[in-house]
Amino acid sequence: DALQPWTPDTPRLYDVSLTPWFNGRPGDTMRLRRGFCQMKAQGPRLLLNGKPVYLRGMSRHDIGTDAHPLLDRTQRLRDLLELKTCGVNFLRIAHFPQARDIYELCDSLGMLVMDEIPVWKSDPKFLGSPEGRKYGAAYVRALIEAHGNHTSIVLWSLGNQFASYKDQVARYVAVTARQAKTADPSRMVTYCSYYYQWDKGFPYVDVISINEYFGWELASLPMLSMVLDKLHQEWPDKPFIISEFGPQAAYGLRNPQPQLAGIFRSVLSKDLSEDHQALYLKSHIDTIWSRRSFVNGMVVWAYADYCSQLNKARTSGMPVGLNACGIATEDRKKKLGYEAVRERYTVLRQQWAKESGTGETGRATSQ
Repeated sequence: DALQPWTPDTPRLYDVSLTPWFNGRPGDTMRLRRGFCQMKAQGPRLLLNGKPVYLRGMSRHDIGTDAHPLLDRTQRLRDLLELKTCGVNFLRIAHFPQARDIYELCDSLGMLVMDEIPVWKSDPKFLGSPEGRKYGAAYVRALIEAHGNHTSIVLWSLGNQFASYKDQVARYVAVTARQAKTADPSRMVTYCSYYYQWDKGFPYVDVISINEYFGWELASLPMLSMVLDKLHQEWPDKPFIISEFGPQAAYGLRNPQPQLAGIFRSVLSKDLSEDHQALYLKSHIDTIWSRRSFVNGMVVWAYADYCSQLNKARTSGMPVGLNACGIATEDRKKKLGYEAVRERYTVLRQQWAKESGTGETGRATSQ
């Protein structure tokens, strides 16, 4: 039979054996479970196996509770099944590589993946130095060597929220992106930016990925559309994704009348209720979807709460050091945000299939 493409709905894998030869003698045989797919850009549109695709994404840290942070394969499988149920077809693995189980499970279950090297708000002086550029190039090369045989990976990320508005950091992007493309010409390269029209690294990547917290950390939601439109005017032939968005919420805290924050309130105060998180996520999903002609998808931050170095007391019921952006708690109790994402992602999937004439298979549907 002819090879069938690997897609989120049809994650077909084949047994592949590779035997290298050296001077007429065979080396050790490598055996893989491998599917066949490709995501590429055509102007501002991302294509999976030659057909338009829309990424309904989620970020996920590979940790559990503070008391029991290490996960096993069964727990990772449970997480990914919950994400599939939520309508997710794209996993951003941030901000560092994760256990091999995750990549194997994404291959088997049908989850597109962005894999990322650990460059998170790194010192711009270091990134701009020869040592920083050497670090980035070596790490992305090692990441590709370690994970490059996994079918589910479609994007390599060079880092997150570093100072890419600076010339020396843009040079880091250029060097590291070139190394990634040399090591793996078949996949696209990106990084997650927080600097919008001031970013100087966009010329060197295939996909522009934007982190946005309008109405939570700064300004208000209406600013998002204006920023996206401005960026698209500057980069009309590049595909965009929203690589991170989402507010924090304390599990069990309720507000029957949540409101989206205005331009000043988002800076001065936070509504940490589950109700506000659900409202915020729905509103941002709908706003991002309204720019789907050039924004090819979105990534909610994040699946589950996690411990971090964040030294801010949020409420009396939230421990210092807990990042509560999750739509589930550390021990995977679902917040209202989970249902909000599931409901909106279900609608987006149906609308995308109708508008684009493609399903999750990445192949044209019958008319």
